[in-house]
Order: sequence, then C-alpha cells, then structure tokens
Amino acid sequence: MASSGTTSEKMRFTGAQLVIHLLERQGITTVAGIPGGSILPIYDALSQSTQIRHVLARHEQGAGFIAQGMARTEGQTGGLYGL
Repeated sequence: MASSGTTSEKMRFTGAQLVIHLLERQGITTVAGIPGGSILPIYDALSQSTQIRHVLARHEQGAGFIAQGMARTEGQTGGLYGL
C-alpha cells in the first residue's frame, strides 16, 4: 500500500499529563489544592505546565472556596485538586 505522504506523530501521555493537557485546552489558568499521596503524579505534571498556576491550600474545603472565588471573579471554571 502506498503512503499518502503524511506522517502521523502520536503523542504519548500519562494519565496525569492528560489531565493537565485537557485543563490547558479548556483555558484553566489557576488551580487550588493540597499535594500529597495519590495525587502527586498530577502535581508532577502540573509542575511542567507554563499555563496553569497552582494555589496551595491548607484544607480541602479551603481549596474549594478558592476555586469557587476565582471562578466567580475571573468568569471561568475554577480548578480544584483533592482526594
């Protein structure tokens, strides 16, 4: 079979990288949360992002309030990480 002359380069992502990539595509610029435990792979991927800023919270409920407040003031979806 003849080649069509185009090459298709496949991108490979971990699950955590995919989450961050999708947040970037949705225009999320800030997320709030608490690193630790099973969510660390997402924080590793988040550290590679140049588009998303992280706000450290001291409690999951506080992170939720941060995300809600930012969504209301910025008029976009608020991001929250917590387990």
